[in-house]
Parts: sequence; structure tokens; C-alpha cells
Amino acid sequence: MKQPPRKKLKPQSKNCDIHSYFLDGRLGGLVPYSHSPTLPPLTPMKPNYRCCASCRKIALKEAFWRVVRVYPSHQVQLDRGLGRSAYLCQEAECLKAAQKKNRLGRSLKAPVSNELYQTLWQRLATSDLTSDCGSTLPKSDNSSASTV
Repeated sequence: MKQPPRKKLKPQSKNCDIHSYFLDGRLGGLVPYSHSPTLPPLTPMKPNYRCCASCRKIALKEAFWRVVRVYPSHQVQLDRGLGRSAYLCQEAECLKAAQKKNRLGRSLKAPVSNELYQTLWQRLATSDLTSDCGSTLPKSDNSSASTV
């Protein structure tokens, strides 16, 4: 037996959650998508990937520094604000190339101050210090292990 096509209802307003329902004649009216026997269960969101403005490496958003050109004022700042964003790897080579070739300035379409680059170099130095502290833990010596 051929089933009639499902009619999707349009949301009445942006605040309404009606878009998560569909009209199903067999089940008698509006049915949430999650309770539908014919639709697969909802899947979790995909992770956010970004691209480095300097080396073009693609990685998770959390692996980068975010530099933002704030919308109305066109000021360039780190980590916060709404507007055009560029992402930069937390590596010395990427930061050096971005500063030398003005890659952040071209990506953001705004001049980037030397103070911002100095802040990024300081962040890089502190992140290197914290990663070095983690490597000072005693390592296990496998040379004394006997081989059979």
C-alpha cells in the first residue's frame, strides 16, 4: 500500500518549535521527529572545523587562535566579538609567516597592529612553557626490562 507523502509544517515564528514536528496521517496529526517510527533518530552535531590563515591546515576550532575584526568599529581583537574572523595555528612558524606576509590583515581586510602580534607571541611562549612542564615528569625506563 502506497503511503501519502508527509506534509512538513512551516514554523509560525522563529521562537516556535513547530519545525521539529511533521504531519503524519497514520499516527493522527502532529508527531515529533524523534518519535517517528519511519525516521532515523536525531544525530549529534558535527564538530566545527576551521582553516589556518597562514598554513591552511584544517583542524578543530579549539586548536586555533581566533582573531576578529569587530563589525561596527572595524577594530581587530582576539577571541571575542562578532564580525569577520580569521584563525591561526598555535605554532611559531604560522605566527611568523602571518606577521611577515600580513596574512591576518588580508584575511580580515583590516590592518593588524603589532601589539596584537606581541600578545600572540606571549601566548605562544606561555603555551610552550606549560607544555614543557608536562614533559618534566619522570619517564619509565624500559631498558631494564628483560626480553624473552
